[in-house]
Parts: sequence; C-alpha cells; structure tokens
Amino acid sequence: MQTRFSLPALALAFCLSGSIRAQNALPPDAATLQFQAGAAAYQNGQIGVAAADFRDAIRLRPSYAEAHNALGIALERLGQMAESLTEFQRTMQISPDNPDAHYNFGVALSRQKRAAEAVTQLQAAIKLRPDFIPAHYMLGRILEASGKRSEAIAEYRETLRLRPDYAAVHYTLANALDDSGSHDEAITHYRTSIKLDPTNADPHNALGNVLDTQGKHAEAVAEYAAALKLRPGFALAHYNMAVALDGLGRRDEAIAEFRTALRFSPSLTIARTYLNKDLAKQAKARNAAARQARIPKPVIAAKPKPVIAAKPKPIPQPKPANMAAAAAHMQLAHALDEQGYQAAALEEYRKAAAAAPASPEAHYRLANALDDQGKHAPAIAEFHAAIRLRPSYAAAWSGLGVTLYLMGNKAEAHQNWHRVLKMGNPAEAQKAAVLLRTYP
Repeated sequence: MQTRFSLPALALAFCLSGSIRAQNALPPDAATLQFQAGAAAYQNGQIGVAAADFRDAIRLRPSYAEAHNALGIALERLGQMAESLTEFQRTMQISPDNPDAHYNFGVALSRQKRAAEAVTQLQAAIKLRPDFIPAHYMLGRILEASGKRSEAIAEYRETLRLRPDYAAVHYTLANALDDSGSHDEAITHYRTSIKLDPTNADPHNALGNVLDTQGKHAEAVAEYAAALKLRPGFALAHYNMAVALDGLGRRDEAIAEFRTALRFSPSLTIARTYLNKDLAKQAKARNAAARQARIPKPVIAAKPKPVIAAKPKPIPQPKPANMAAAAAHMQLAHALDEQGYQAAALEEYRKAAAAAPASPEAHYRLANALDDQGKHAPAIAEFHAAIRLRPSYAAAWSGLGVTLYLMGNKAEAHQNWHRVLKMGNPAEAQKAAVLLRTYP
C-alpha cells in the first residue's frame, strides 16, 4: 500500500525513532536503555509497559526531555489526560526550543477543548520550525472550529504551499472556501483533490453540490455519478443526484434516486419529504392525463400556469469545522496508526464510519482498529457491517476470521479463511492460506 502524507487530526506525534538514533551515537546509559525498552514496548502496542519504562528512565535521569515527551504520549493513549499535559509541560521546561514538544502540547490541549492555548502552542511550534506541515494543518483545523475561517484558510494554503500534492488538504481547503462563498476557487481545489486521489468519492459529491447550486445541473449529475461509481451506497450522493435530476425535469429518475437514498439511509427524512412531493406531482399529472383521455372532444381552455416548486438544496458534505469527510479521516487514521497512535487512530476511524455509514471500507478499518486494541466484540460487529454492505469483501472476511480465532472460535475462523480462498482475490487468498497454516 502506498503511504500517503497524513495530517494528524487532534492526535499526537510520536517521534521516538529520531531520539533513539541520536542517542545511539553515544554509549547507552541505564536511562537510555530504559527509554529504548519503552519505545519498543510502545511500538508493540504495550502502552502500559511503555509508560512504566519511560517513568523508570525519568527516575534515572529527571531532565530526560525525550522520556517526558514519550511518557506524555503514552499517558494520552491510556486516557490519563491531566498527567499527559503535565509531562508535555515538563518537556517544554527542559527543552523550550523543541517544536515537537510545543506541537504535542498544543494537540493535547485541543483535545481538552482549550483551543486558545492550543493555538498558542502550535504557533510556537511553527515559529521554531516554519515548515512544520502537521502544525500548520492542525492550526487551521482549530482556527476553523473556532470560527476563524479566513485564518484557517491561510494555514491550509501554507500547508499546500509546503506540500502541494496532498489531496485531503485540497478537499479541506475547498470546503472552507465554499463555506466562505469563494465557489469558483473551491471548484478548482475539489478538482485538484480528485486528480490527486481519484478513488475518493467525497470530492466528487461536494463538487456536484457547488455546480448544482450554480445551476449547472448536468455537470452536477456527472459528478454525483462519479461519486456513486466509487461508492454505490453513498446515500447523500443519491439524494443530491435526485435533486439535480429534478432540476433537469427528469422526475422519474429523481424519484428513483430519492428511493435509493432512503434505502441506504432510512433516517434521511429530507429525501422522503421531497420524494413524497414528487410522487404527488407525478400522480396529479397522471390523473389529469387520464381525465383528458375520457373526454370525447378536446376542450380548449386557457393554459394553466405551471406551478414551480421550490427546488430542494443539496445536502452539503460535512465540513471540517464539525467533522472531516470520511476519506480524510481514514487517511489521517491510517498514518496515525502507522506512527503508533492507536487511540487517536481509533477516534478517526469512528468519525469515518459515522460520516459514511454505508461505506464498507470505513467499517472494515474501524474493525481493525478496535481489534488492535483488544476490543474484539465491537470489532466483530464492524466486520459484519462491512460484509453486509459488501458481501464479497475478502479482507473483511479474513479479518473477521482473525478476530474469531483470537476469541477462541477456531472453527468459524477457519470457515471464513476457506471462504476467502474461493473468492477469487489472489492477494487475500494468499493471506488466508498463510493464516490457515499458521493457526491450525
């Protein structure tokens, strides 16, 4: 899998590898060895053990800035937020010119809803390291959530100046520009996001919304169709497609799309409202035609004026001021997981599944994150959700088998892996074969 640059959303940067390399230049003392043991435990998911090792390193060397920073991250993972903040503060007291320390402290403060203090720390990190890309992006997110959209847009622009090929940031910036009324520039960034990541349905849907609002219904329909090709169960895209088709006078097709949206998301009441209106108009037109057919001779009467119903506005995608799009959450979560932030990654995967409940991939990734933290029962529920949405999802069947095996249900685990062997997915079949040999 190609690794993409990630932009941590309210998550902590765990930079142990650099610290270890720096310390390896010198003969390791007891504190360094304890720190390295903690780093290894953390990377193996043994967070409690890691925290204990970092505490021992600090006991041996109280001014050990890297150990204080690492302990703060481990404590955040363990949910001990007050102690985590204390460790980050201690790191900055020992190493005030360390941009990572300011960044970590700022992100931790943002998790505690202390936005103003978080902004101060992130600005300090950027001052020390002007090209600190995650800090620019995080600062933008917090500023936008605080209602300072123009300042947030400036930070998103700076993020893209530093790394212009990040699809997720183009999408985030486009949403902010659209909210601020800069629709044409928003369109440019939506298109750039699509070009950089053609597998993401969300920018297509959002671009369709802007085009439809501008009265470009046919272009909007094309974008919604592209979104639905990538994600057939995308309820909002089906709804928005219906709205655009209604704008083109294609009422029968619009009714079909409203119905499809409700099938994927029964709680989408606005779709039912407009479906009922269109059905009523359709029935009225058919009744009028039937009455006309029963009249022996046509009656010439004044042509009635058409009733122009208010066109429903498309539902916009969730904006980053509240919740980033599901794809962006999954990108962030994946990179956070690779860096060792399982708790933060899990939070992002939950947001992704909430943003796109009909996305099998969102449920699959959430299931894996839950399973990694030993939460097997909810992981099984998410694997089943992914499979229910995509019965041929070989990776989900395989992952479900692993979780079942861990819970002692070997027979059902083997059934799932044998099922994967028959699905015609060579990569997943190879993995399933290895699992069957390794876990008889």
